[in-house]
Amino acid sequence: MRDSERGTTRPQVTKIGRVLVAVSDQDEAIAFYTQVLGCTLTSDLPFGEGSRWVEVTPAGGGTALALIPPQGEFKPGRMTGISLGSPDPAA
Repeated sequence: MRDSERGTTRPQVTKIGRVLVAVSDQDEAIAFYTQVLGCTLTSDLPFGEGSRWVEVTPAGGGTALALIPPQGEFKPGRMTGISLGSPDPAA
């Protein structure tokens, strides 16, 4: 029996809000993503004790990248599987 036949609904994912990317230096990462890749800095706020929550978003909108300090095994240089798109990747 399907959910609709039971009168129940399931939550649906409607978008990917953000992807976490571990970086060794948030300021350097902000500079790279904004000045080199053309992203927009959309969040840079105090977070927890002495930390920051930093997000950049592609110029055309879409999923934000949260640039976070290393945490546990989530370290900079780790394969993320993120694929970035550009109308002119050679540039």
